[in-house]
Amino acid sequence: MPTMALNNMEGSKVGQVELSERWFGAPLHHDLIHQTLVAVDRKRKQYAGRTKTRSEIRLTKAKWYRQKGTGRARHGAQSAPLFVGGAKAHGPRGVAKRVKLPKKMRRKALQSALSAQVADGCVVIIDAIEMDEIRTKTIVAMLEAVDCEAKFWCYSAKTNIWTSIFI
Repeated sequence: MPTMALNNMEGSKVGQVELSERWFGAPLHHDLIHQTLVAVDRKRKQYAGRTKTRSEIRLTKAKWYRQKGTGRARHGAQSAPLFVGGAKAHGPRGVAKRVKLPKKMRRKALQSALSAQVADGCVVIIDAIEMDEIRTKTIVAMLEAVDCEAKFWCYSAKTNIWTSIFI
């Protein structure tokens, strides 16, 4: 089992923590992490625009008037993009294909990413965060004391949830 140092808010070591082999000892899967990031990125996008094609417009499909003898231009259906109320030529087509990964794949990608972060020394474990008042300045001072640069992961034993703080 991997072990890590347990720090307090001032940055001094308090003890050692044994990490779960399942979560922090998994092999690195680059492809799985990439698939997960692509799926998350696609899920975050909003595909709002969608226009109707000629076949979706609820107008008659018959010709307006006869082909010859009127002296006017040749026209087919009123749903053509040329006319008011007609379709939009080459407009946006709406929702792109969404990628949904199975739960086991998402979990394995998270295990792989956490294992890689622990192996690189990017994870710091703090025993307790105790503050008199909730201030960003206090959190920034604590992160500087424990030598964290940009990200900070927290694990709550009560709720069994991992959270990350980005500064």
